[in-house]
This record gives sequence, C-alpha cells and structure tokens, in this order.
Amino acid sequence: MKKQLNQGGNDLSYMLADQMKGRIDSWAIRWVYAQSKRNQYTVYPVPHKSMIKNAGMDFSGTHSSFDEKYIVEVYQNPIKVPKNIWPNQAYLKEFKKFYNLTYLGIISMISRRLGMYKYLKKIRKSFFS
Repeated sequence: MKKQLNQGGNDLSYMLADQMKGRIDSWAIRWVYAQSKRNQYTVYPVPHKSMIKNAGMDFSGTHSSFDEKYIVEVYQNPIKVPKNIWPNQAYLKEFKKFYNLTYLGIISMISRRLGMYKYLKKIRKSFFS
C-alpha cells in the first residue's frame, strides 16, 4: 500500500504519517490517500498550463512556499477529458521526479518531526521577503 501511495512521490507516505500524528494539516494528503485506496487518479494539465491560478504560493496562503515551479499560465480554453484514462508511465516518472523529497524537503520533514518547522519557516520567510 505504501508503494502504491508513493507512486506520486516519495513524500506522500511521510506526509500521511505526519498528518495522522497531527504534525501537519493537509487536505491534499487525505485526498491522495483516499484516491490511492480506491485506485483513482487525478488529471493534471500539461506543464505550465492550468485551468486555475494557484494564488496562495506567494507566502500569503496557509501552507505556502514560494517556488517558481508553481508559477503557471492560466489556460483559457475549455478542455475535453476522455472517459478512459490510464497513467502514462513516462509522465508518472516525471511527476515523481518533481515531487520526490529533495534535501530541503528532508530537512523540512525532520524539522517538523522535531517541532522546529514553524521556527525555520519564519526564518526562511524573512530571507525571501
């Protein structure tokens, strides 16, 4: 089950454990876990094109962090979603590469578990504000 959950990135099982222990408050990990249990998928737009603007990733959002990878152009045309959708392994590999924990992510996870995350986030915010 852990392997299936981590298909979208190796951070997911850590996030689920942190959610269950009350170290984080994430609707996203609950969503992903429910999908994983039901063998469901999320349809993502092509890179740098989105139907929505993720306006909270500028430190104004509750769980925000500024990273250029979240900057996207909002797509204006309606799309048609096919009825039968299956994961494309090449895309899944790229998705995993995008979401797998980096060294900063590992430090973040450890600091959260040690109770230092909020303090370190404030320090990081002061450098990038």
